[in-house]
Amino acid sequence: MVSPMINNPTISISTKTNLHSLMVSHTSPSNCMFPYQLLDLKCLRMLSLSGFSMKLPTNIGDLIHLRYLSLFDINKYMMLPPTIGNLLNLQTLRILQCFITELPEEAGKLINLRHLYTNYRGFTWPKSIGKLRSLQSLKTIRISRNSTNKFQLRDFQHLNSLRDLYLEGLGTEEHLAEAKEAQFHYKTALVNLALDFNGDSTRIETHEAVLEILQPHENLRSLVVSNYCGQSISPIWMMSLINLRKLRLSICRNHKRLPPLGKLPCLESLDIVESNGLKKIGPEFLAGEIDDNGGLEFKITPGTLFPKLKLLRIEYAPSFCEWTGLPGWKVDGPLKIMPRLESLRLIACPSLESLPDFLQSTPLKNLMVRDSPALQKSCKREIGKSWPMIRHVPHICN
Repeated sequence: MVSPMINNPTISISTKTNLHSLMVSHTSPSNCMFPYQLLDLKCLRMLSLSGFSMKLPTNIGDLIHLRYLSLFDINKYMMLPPTIGNLLNLQTLRILQCFITELPEEAGKLINLRHLYTNYRGFTWPKSIGKLRSLQSLKTIRISRNSTNKFQLRDFQHLNSLRDLYLEGLGTEEHLAEAKEAQFHYKTALVNLALDFNGDSTRIETHEAVLEILQPHENLRSLVVSNYCGQSISPIWMMSLINLRKLRLSICRNHKRLPPLGKLPCLESLDIVESNGLKKIGPEFLAGEIDDNGGLEFKITPGTLFPKLKLLRIEYAPSFCEWTGLPGWKVDGPLKIMPRLESLRLIACPSLESLPDFLQSTPLKNLMVRDSPALQKSCKREIGKSWPMIRHVPHICN
């Protein structure tokens, strides 16, 4: 059934008792409103409410057949009524751009809820969310600290149906104690994970330890790590992510060296953004191995590094000054590097002066170099130091 859009609350809909889907928008800031005749629509499956002064009635739980409830752009502060827990058939709850600060404890009764979205950073989550074992998507959830009656990191223990998860505010000592209980390693359904830390540069060791313990299952396909202050961004489990397609490292200011990501067999997209501490990308990025003395060793052996990588972006890395390949590598040798690379973006890397030699053997189609004067000069047609590496690229934006 087509979803009608109601902009005028004076329009009567009381006769449309078989209506399944409805969108209501109210833009006047004059007073709080809710078309109470909506409560007569007992067959509603989908309800979308938006507007400055929209307000949920206390008996919203009477719409027991609702599968989808969206609250958008409601700028007046309000509380969700406890009766929302009566919506036992609800599968999707979206609370976006709203001054709604918390879910009532009764939300833990929504046993069929699969998707829960909010983008308000100050949102408070009740501990009862840990009972929603049907949850597949949880975006965005900020982990509480020093609050035993609110949702904590350990409360993820039984949420094993999760497929998409975005965590904020990680990196305290409390999280260090709870991370193991969260049991991320056993969440085989989890394919998209974002870990946003608290950006506290005084907690370097805590950040590193929390990241190490939050080991996801190898089924993970997309990983984002942001606001991370550890010096190392190479937890032991990183190389076990054999199904990882996308990796984004964002605002990780202290890390100085990247893990050997070239060994990830399925990685297609790699973003490194706002990395103030990164100074060099070398052989360890491609295939570094730890020798018996704890140092890095590099070997040229037949095979392929970054076998499926198509997109590589390095942006806003002011200290990044050196990018080298693997010593002894040859174009016609047994080792292939990035044989599917199509797009390379280097933005705001003012200290970088040249590109690695292996780029000449890639099928690179698009190269963008901006706000990086030294590198832009190096990429000048025919006269630049890096020109031999990119002369085959059809589209160069320099």
